[in-house]
Amino acid sequence: MKVCTECGRSQAWARGLCCSCYARWRRNRPGRCRFCGGAMGAEQAQTHAKCLTYRREIWAKYRDQIIDAYGATCACCGELHRTFLTIDHVNGGGTAHRRSLGMGNRRMMLQIIAEGFPPKYQILCFNCNIGKHRNGGACPHIAGDVEASAITGGGGGSGA
Repeated sequence: MKVCTECGRSQAWARGLCCSCYARWRRNRPGRCRFCGGAMGAEQAQTHAKCLTYRREIWAKYRDQIIDAYGATCACCGELHRTFLTIDHVNGGGTAHRRSLGMGNRRMMLQIIAEGFPPKYQILCFNCNIGKHRNGGACPHIAGDVEASAITGGGGGSGA
């Protein structure tokens, strides 16, 4: 039985590599699309436009699936505009969690879906998410601190 020269798994089948190592080798060659491994011309970027479009659509579907599962509204202020909605860790620690996964939001989204949308996540609008971060874990809406001067550290007046 042939063994992969890269990872040592059995079932080597092309160039002495297993399926996953061969796919990685194909994508990482110069002049190849980094997603599909297809040939690229010298004038093209690192990625086929259709591959980028496809991948963006897939990740948008994952994001929409998560937002829908958590109610499609900000848990704090009730914002409904999907462009403003973000995934938040209820008990904080999102940055450390994304770093531990090694690929940021994308791997986190796959994990949320695989775990069946656990209650340790919620949907917040970007303002509430940043407000929670800057306010020590409590959104200014909930903490009762919604004055512009408290958030910006200044007057917040029109200046006229």
